Amino acid sequence: MASPPAATRHLSPTVLGSDSAAA
Repeated sequence: MASPPAATRHLSPTVLGSDSAAA
């Protein structure tokens, strides 16, 4: 959740809040 909402939105609205997925 430390990352901005823009980062999560970049991947998908489904993985919202999944910072691990982005990393």
